Amino acid sequence: MSLIKNIEILKTHILQDSSSEEHEKEVNQLFKRIEREVKMLDFKYERTAQEKKSLEKLLAQTIKELETKNDDLAETNAQLSSIEEELRQNSEELLILNEGLEERVQKAIFDIENQKTLLEKKNKHILDSINYAKRIQRSMLLSKEEVALIFPNSFILFSPKDIVSGDFYWLAKVNEFRFVAAIDCTGHGVPGAFMSLILNDGLNEIIKLRKISEPAKILEALHIYVINALRQKGSENRDGADMSLCVVNDSQKILTFAGARQNLVFFKNNQIIEIKANRQSIGGYIKNQDFQEFTSHSIDLTSCKDSYFYLASDGFADQFGGKLKKKLLRKNLKKKLQTISSFDSKTQYQELSMYFENWNPNTWCKSNKRRWNGFRKFYLSYHHIYQLGALDWLEYNLCRIGLIQN
Repeated sequence: MSLIKNIEILKTHILQDSSSEEHEKEVNQLFKRIEREVKMLDFKYERTAQEKKSLEKLLAQTIKELETKNDDLAETNAQLSSIEEELRQNSEELLILNEGLEERVQKAIFDIENQKTLLEKKNKHILDSINYAKRIQRSMLLSKEEVALIFPNSFILFSPKDIVSGDFYWLAKVNEFRFVAAIDCTGHGVPGAFMSLILNDGLNEIIKLRKISEPAKILEALHIYVINALRQKGSENRDGADMSLCVVNDSQKILTFAGARQNLVFFKNNQIIEIKANRQSIGGYIKNQDFQEFTSHSIDLTSCKDSYFYLASDGFADQFGGKLKKKLLRKNLKKKLQTISSFDSKTQYQELSMYFENWNPNTWCKSNKRRWNGFRKFYLSYHHIYQLGALDWLEYNLCRIGLIQN
């Protein structure tokens, strides 16, 4: 505003010296323009001052923010330096730990190798012992030649899942009687094999020493024998066996059967006939439970010319296989037996072996041994597949023997 006042004073002096109105008019116009310019300059100045003030404020704020960020950055740098130092220390510790870990790993590998070697030795020792036990168990089973002397033209199909078996077959000839049995002991492998020795000794004592020839009485005597041998009346032991037994009286041409949960099946005129066993196992004493006496069933062999008789445990029927991986089941076994019952014993053996191999090739091919033995007069097969015979199969270790009548 002081500049405008100075201009007004200057205007006054000039007008006083003016000699004409025209000159005065020009002076007034000039000074009006000057006043407008000055006002414009004043406006721009004030605006510039405001902008300067705003910029100074913004600059101060920015400087403050930068200082704050600088402080934060310094703190972050300090933290990063601390972390870097910590990482360096951790890295050194990890290197030390890694060295120790490598030593421990090497030691662990060494220990594992030693344990593996020790386990292999123990496993070999156990397998050697079990294989030796197998020799002992197999020694109680009649050979093919011995079976053929008792029952010519017959076979035994024996295929244990384990090295030793809980299922076995038993044959003998005492005077005019010929005996054949398929026995399925409780337990598989070694426990079952122990039971088979007990049952084998019991049969030898009852039939060969006591001269008992009635199947039902033999089973009852064997039941008592197992209970006493395992002291089951004074313990929790309930082991025993299922069993099918046939006795052939050559002088009378009669076959007598008794079974402990294992049936007898035979074919007459291509019709299947199944004789049920008693629902009573051998051994397995249970206090306060009534004992069901065994029943003998007699068959006139003169009326069953060319008939085939089958005994076995439940291993065949319980095999999983086929496209649907289901159990084979007894009904399917019966159908198969009916289709081969007119063949000779060797052919039946081959047909059955092929049948079960096709049903479950993995398990059948992995079984330890397969062999067939024959004994003449009957062809014991089925239920569960009862064939006066023996077949040891998978977990169920099936026994089966075949017998063909002349």
